[in-house]
Amino acid sequence: MLDVTRLFSASSVSAAALLLLLSYLSLPSAQQRAVHHLPTPFTGFPFPVLRGTVVMMRTHSRRIYDWLLDNCREFQGKPWRMQVLGRPVTVIVSSVATVEHILKTQFESFVKGRYTTELAFDILGRGIFATDGALWAHQRKTASHLFSLRMMRETMEETVRSHCLVLDAKLTSIAASEEPVVNMKRLLDLFTMDVFTQIGFGIQLNNLQDGGGHHPFLDAFDRSSLALLHRFQQPMWLWRLKKWLNVGVEKQLKTDMKLINGVVEQIVLRSVQEKNDGLSTKPRRDLVSLFVDKMSSSDPETTSPSLIRDMALNFIAAGRDTTSQSMSWFLVMMNRYPNVLNRVCEELQTHLPHLKEDQTTPSMEDVQKLAYLEAAIKESLRLNPVVPVTTRTAATDTALDDGTFLKQGTRVVFSNYVLARMSSVWGDDAETFNPDRWIDSSTGKLKEVSAFQFPVFLAGPRTCLGMKFALMEMKITLAMLLSRFELRTVRDPFAITYKASATLSINGPLEMKVTLRNKHRMGNIFSGCATSAVQDDSSASTTQPLSSQTRGSTHDADRDLSRAEQPALNTLDWFLSTQEITAARGGVPRKDLTVYSSGNHVEAFVSTDDYFERLLSDLEATNGPNDFIWIAGWSLNHKMPLAPRRSNYRDTTLKRVLERAVCQRQVQTRALIWANMLQRQENIVARDWMNGLTGGSAVFLFDNRLPHHVSSHHQKFVVIRKSEELIVYMGGLDITLDRWDTINHDHKAFRQERGLRDAYDGWVDAALRIQGGAVQDVAATFVARWNSSVRPHDCWKEELLDFANPENYAHVPSDAATDAGLVIPQDGSTIVQIVRTFSPHKANELYPELAPKGELSLLQSRIKAIRQARNYVYIEDQYFFFMPQLMDALRSVLPHLLRVIVVVQRPGVSTQSKASGYEKLVYQMARPLLDAFPTKMRIFTTKETRNLYVHTKLLLVDDVFACVSSANWNRRSMTSDSEIGACLLDASPVEVASDNNIRVGPKVRELRLWKFAEMTGLSIEELSQLSLLESWERLSKATTEPTTILDVLDVEKKWESIVFHDEFSLNVVDPDDLNELVDN
Repeated sequence: MLDVTRLFSASSVSAAALLLLLSYLSLPSAQQRAVHHLPTPFTGFPFPVLRGTVVMMRTHSRRIYDWLLDNCREFQGKPWRMQVLGRPVTVIVSSVATVEHILKTQFESFVKGRYTTELAFDILGRGIFATDGALWAHQRKTASHLFSLRMMRETMEETVRSHCLVLDAKLTSIAASEEPVVNMKRLLDLFTMDVFTQIGFGIQLNNLQDGGGHHPFLDAFDRSSLALLHRFQQPMWLWRLKKWLNVGVEKQLKTDMKLINGVVEQIVLRSVQEKNDGLSTKPRRDLVSLFVDKMSSSDPETTSPSLIRDMALNFIAAGRDTTSQSMSWFLVMMNRYPNVLNRVCEELQTHLPHLKEDQTTPSMEDVQKLAYLEAAIKESLRLNPVVPVTTRTAATDTALDDGTFLKQGTRVVFSNYVLARMSSVWGDDAETFNPDRWIDSSTGKLKEVSAFQFPVFLAGPRTCLGMKFALMEMKITLAMLLSRFELRTVRDPFAITYKASATLSINGPLEMKVTLRNKHRMGNIFSGCATSAVQDDSSASTTQPLSSQTRGSTHDADRDLSRAEQPALNTLDWFLSTQEITAARGGVPRKDLTVYSSGNHVEAFVSTDDYFERLLSDLEATNGPNDFIWIAGWSLNHKMPLAPRRSNYRDTTLKRVLERAVCQRQVQTRALIWANMLQRQENIVARDWMNGLTGGSAVFLFDNRLPHHVSSHHQKFVVIRKSEELIVYMGGLDITLDRWDTINHDHKAFRQERGLRDAYDGWVDAALRIQGGAVQDVAATFVARWNSSVRPHDCWKEELLDFANPENYAHVPSDAATDAGLVIPQDGSTIVQIVRTFSPHKANELYPELAPKGELSLLQSRIKAIRQARNYVYIEDQYFFFMPQLMDALRSVLPHLLRVIVVVQRPGVSTQSKASGYEKLVYQMARPLLDAFPTKMRIFTTKETRNLYVHTKLLLVDDVFACVSSANWNRRSMTSDSEIGACLLDASPVEVASDNNIRVGPKVRELRLWKFAEMTGLSIEELSQLSLLESWERLSKATTEPTTILDVLDVEKKWESIVFHDEFSLNVVDPDDLNELVDN
């Protein structure tokens, strides 16, 4: 008899069950049907609920608020919808009128709701922030007595000022220490916890005074806050399941809340007992005592000690985190905008000069005089709202102000982060940090701004009771800090980002260098930092001036956009300092490379034929076993002719050149190449050929020491020793067949004839030849990779892949590039800093000696250079994909720049690019910038009919700074793949008559002129006579001329935006090891 069960495999049954589940989940609820007409980012997906869930779980841990902002702009400020598994359908709104409608006009119709109440119950209980109705009204009425003007004057001011003295003593001690660096975020957490536990419970934890060590109550409080954030990030069914199973975060939360509730309940019971027994000899002013005094014996609902506990915990949880984080963000903004800080300090000097002379703290009356400080605080709160998202639930069937009908149970969300950046709310300069927007220019007093436009303290009946106290606490504390101390961020302040959660906290620690301010000098507190604590390494007391740096100015509107300004010229205005390099390596100093080297001879190539011809000449000049050739690359093809235009071009192939060097002249030759699946066959053939050369002086290794299977070794350089000379070739070029081309890109038939054409008819790139100290830095990178204790392992030895390495191979001599026989020139005109990428993910397992915590100096260097721009940023790159930190950098400087110009490979022309969703990644990077700065942002590509490939990795800024590297403008190059680049500055700037005699770097300017010549077809002589603005216009004109290679890139949303999910990009196409690592 036929056994029917055999017809069904376990997998088929599982698939059917999954399909049924997905079908069930796709059935719209009544709430969904009511708002189905609203737009959604997930239109076109078969299961939009699942799509929304994945986006929230993946994107939420990264840039969720920017994602909300992008969609609010996409839908022009009108309501739109999304849904996540385990949560009600959500409508997102972003207009001031709708916010007022929700928070005030229809207050009774929009409540916290069951979803929020249940999610927060284990932490906030029945406290004011998790309840509605009569219970909420009772708590608000009772708590309002605490925040009366009398209470603020008699009790709260005294508490804040006394703890400020402790904070002052703590920072003074740190400033006097050998390592005057502190995690300011942690310090302010301890400070605000001490303040709020005293105000809330009438007890003194003294965390700040005791050094901030482990305190059971404080640690449990911190962990419970994080547990609440985990719940917000997950579908309700998931955290409910974890709670039921009593595992992970939920298990720890149960333990922590038992401790917290036990401590607070003891305090409550003590206060109740004292009241009942009449033991209190004087009135206590803490929140718990106030609640106990207001208890009504006739209403059991208000007499429960557990309710009083919940009420007190709610106020402490809200006040402690929000105030601490707000002050942390304020200090970051002061580092970003030193001109604002100088005005704050001038105000302090004018109104409160005594603060800098003694250890007193200002009073409430004192800080009422500080209008500009309050304006700066409010502007910081506007752009960095500690509560970035507010959620309400429709209590009944209702409608929004625009008529959108909502069924009971529908969630409505608005974001303070989004509102602050919408031009419809704050004007065209919404994203600019400008405290003057809060000042009435005619009176010098603060303006009144609608609470619904600026709802960081909420608005309407639920307006934050502690708003005035929070502003008072921040003004007193910050006035003391800025009067007494110089506080400089160790990291580039513009690289500091948020960690997406229920609150907008700073991602990672906020390390700041603490210095006691000179008593006789007020203002210019940050005059020595270009991006953080940047100091001349030769003298700890000498700082680089900011004479020409006004980046991020709040007076950008005063800038003359018709002419170029003098850019910064100091080396450490552009290059990373020792401290910044160490920070980019997770705190591990970079001892085998110099910070930067002077006196280098640098030759730049925009034409690859010249590059390979020059490389051939140096390779042929090697002679003897003391000379060497070290090649690092993404790929290697030994059949590549380096001089294909020669009649004997076959003798110029890399194969013939290295055979002569190795077999005839015994030159030591090493190749370290990525185990490249994309060009597997040609690399395997090259390995077999090189390792088969006689004499044993040539070794080829495949390197697969990478954090992910989809990562790559992308460093591209050739280090050559010939007699006493040391030379490096580096940039974007591998030695492979299709890289050869001319500057005119007019050798299509010739490339075909010589076997140099792959899929394209020409190649656009850039590279360098360097002699000088910088070569030793590149060589040190090769030595460290080759000699590492973690060897390239044979994990792909199978016949299918055949990436096996020789069983035994020797180290290269560690001093081969540094011995006394070398002559390193120091009379060149170029200053060079070598920057690199080594992923921080699994770093200690992959390169423990080289970069045990990774290295992201290339990313940090790029950010710092962009932040320094005054006139232009020129990016020529293979990708121009979305990268959060680079997006932030460009956004911050575009308001005062003349132009940002991008030349990028057309993203959708190849099979690989279509299959990988490249157009979506370019769109995510480019479209927001084009929308925000339509007259300043220019994005070009090459004409499709020319069939060229843009492979360049070039950044130019202000004709002063250049970086030529192997790194693309994407997340994998900035955080995951191994990369290397050379940053260039000229030691002797020259004046440019066509640009108002501003001084720039001659070599960097020449590199730009050659690139513009390549794009426009004009001669160097013609271009050199044009101003910057005129030369940019010639680029635009070139797009209309059929003889040039340049075209405008159409950046519009296409089908790839729907088909290719963000998680596919992050895990396969463009892995991100920085943001993912921080969030994990």
